[in-house]
Amino acid sequence: FKQKTAYEISLGLVGSEMCIRDSYRIAQLVVGDCAALLAFAAIGRGNHGEGMYAADVAATAAPFALGWFGAMKIGDSFGKDARGSDGMKAAVSAGKTWAVAGPVGLALRALGKGAAPPAPFVVVSLTFAGAFLIGWRYWFANSKSDSGRGNKQGNPLEFMNLLFGLVKRW
Repeated sequence: FKQKTAYEISLGLVGSEMCIRDSYRIAQLVVGDCAALLAFAAIGRGNHGEGMYAADVAATAAPFALGWFGAMKIGDSFGKDARGSDGMKAAVSAGKTWAVAGPVGLALRALGKGAAPPAPFVVVSLTFAGAFLIGWRYWFANSKSDSGRGNKQGNPLEFMNLLFGLVKRW
């Protein structure tokens, strides 16, 4: 017997409705995580003058995605805190996952390339891919908040536009 939260009671969600809502939020998180990693890979490839074909960008993001989805149990990146509406809890969950997933992704990339990446690449990759994932998770949780706080208007991709603008200026 699963005890319902006050949020679930207030919405009148029971049984399968809760499962459907959770499944939908998990699917949204997976799509957003993939988009964040692909954006990171595309920006990195663009900054280095490498090809921007979809397959090339996906191949660059793949080791990090494998690390991220492989480490999801460690940080509980699809658990209650990640699916909830508290941005800080979602960010902490994502940060714990990235603490393991980032180095795993770099190790997988090194295996694929046959050489360890240079130190500046390690720092930039861990910092920016982590910022994309943690920032996306924070934004997603706060955008779904039912408490009335935060900006509920605007384009859902504003966070990505903000990141692209910051990277472009940098």
